[in-house]
Amino acid sequence: MKTEIAADGVTEVVITYKESIENGWLSEGGIILPGHPLYSETLNTPSADILDGLRFGDSSNQRHIIFGGDGLMRQANTAQLDKYIHEGEYDQRLAQI
Repeated sequence: MKTEIAADGVTEVVITYKESIENGWLSEGGIILPGHPLYSETLNTPSADILDGLRFGDSSNQRHIIFGGDGLMRQANTAQLDKYIHEGEYDQRLAQI
């Protein structure tokens, strides 16, 4: 990991793929894991298909929720989303935040 000053004068931190895996921030497949410096920012960024849907007027039926204790987001269908919200897991997640 090293720090550089970009052309616009902003400080940037450069982390290699190998360093990210060694630090436990990325899986071997490149999935960002909890603990990665950009994990929260990544979760708050809409996926490309959602942005395309908004841009072109389509509605997205995709829902993503965090299942279980691993903290990874996964796609969910309507029934899974309803269960997540109405059976208390959503409230448990909010309490953790």
